[in-house]
Amino acid sequence: MGTRGDRREKSESGGHAQTEDRRNFLKRLVVAASGVTALTVTGSGLAHSSVQGEMNLAPPTSELPWRRTIFCQFDGEENHKVLFEGLTKCAREIDCQIIRGTDGHPDIYAYGCFVQILDRTLVGDEMWREYAAAYKDAGDITPCFIIDDRKDLPLPSWKFAKQIDMQDPSAVNTIVETIRQMKTEMNLRLPDIFQEPKG
Repeated sequence: MGTRGDRREKSESGGHAQTEDRRNFLKRLVVAASGVTALTVTGSGLAHSSVQGEMNLAPPTSELPWRRTIFCQFDGEENHKVLFEGLTKCAREIDCQIIRGTDGHPDIYAYGCFVQILDRTLVGDEMWREYAAAYKDAGDITPCFIIDDRKDLPLPSWKFAKQIDMQDPSAVNTIVETIRQMKTEMNLRLPDIFQEPKG
């Protein structure tokens, strides 16, 4: 019969294994999903995840929820407060929701969205490297704004990804207005049957 310490050690190692299994499952799911979606999303949206906060700024009427989702993983309380406030206002105006990822969790894989705004330090160095490698040959995927200034992590290899200099006074406006433009273009390109109701 094992001691209490033995049982705790086994439980902790089991928890680590479950986290790794979950991460690997989500990665496989995302890579598979990237081949079948019209505008590739970053995950199925079905996996349970531990997001910091989900700001439901839009009524849940869309049949394609990723089209109304902006995924953020950055410090919106201190370092990038102005950016987060600008995104929140924009999300209300374009009828979208903001989902915020939790540091160290694979939320970047779990949530379908039409754009990501990321600080790779908060995504996690290992997580980011795995994510960038998983999508290296997947073609064009979810547009991504990188708002950290790190040079030691790989930049995305896909077409619609850009590292933004947040010291530039126009940076916040550039990100917000680009997202607004993306949403407008997405709506225009949908067949009539899938157009969001007007009025």
